[in-house]
Amino acid sequence: MKQFDSKQALEKELANAIAYELKKAIKEFGNARLLLSGGSTPAQLYTLLSGVQLDWSNVLVGLVDERFVPISHPASNEALLIQTMQQNEARDVRIVSMVADASDEAMNLVYVNKTYQPFMERTDVVLLGMGEDGHTASLFPGDKRSEVLLQSTAIGIFSTTAPVAPENRVTCSAEMLLKARSLFLMIVGASKLSVFQAADENAYPIAHFKDKLTTYYAIK
Repeated sequence: MKQFDSKQALEKELANAIAYELKKAIKEFGNARLLLSGGSTPAQLYTLLSGVQLDWSNVLVGLVDERFVPISHPASNEALLIQTMQQNEARDVRIVSMVADASDEAMNLVYVNKTYQPFMERTDVVLLGMGEDGHTASLFPGDKRSEVLLQSTAIGIFSTTAPVAPENRVTCSAEMLLKARSLFLMIVGASKLSVFQAADENAYPIAHFKDKLTTYYAIK
């Protein structure tokens, strides 16, 4: 675990680590594929990342998970990415929607499982977050579909149910995330650290990823 005295110090170091992996992938494959988490915690990190000089036109960005809401909804993770990432050096970056049709959940899953095919074939970097309940992506404790996905080897995009509104979620499967070449976790605050440290004994979803994670923790 990499520990920092402030969120700002964490963000600077993590932005550099992500950028390094993206540049490495572009050099090796001609392109890079990056899956990012939503929520307020990483917003400033994304703004910082957007200022890094690299070939953003050859970076494909997708979502680790999404609320099943239109992009106009204030809870949309895609809207957050557009606002924080598509600017500065990264103004030409391509962001792949995880909710292309917010009116039909089944049809949306069919469509997104096609558009996320590049990430299923190869993802270079995944950034995870973690909730106070130990969930990560939209894989929640106590949710039947989440529990199935945590044990499954299926690679794809699936629907799950969150304990809080908006309840309907769309998420990459655990196996899809675990196949990433680099898997980072960002957590901030002592309470989140306590949850993370107790993940194994409580069988929290984040425990499923611990062996592969590079964890960035900020005290405050």
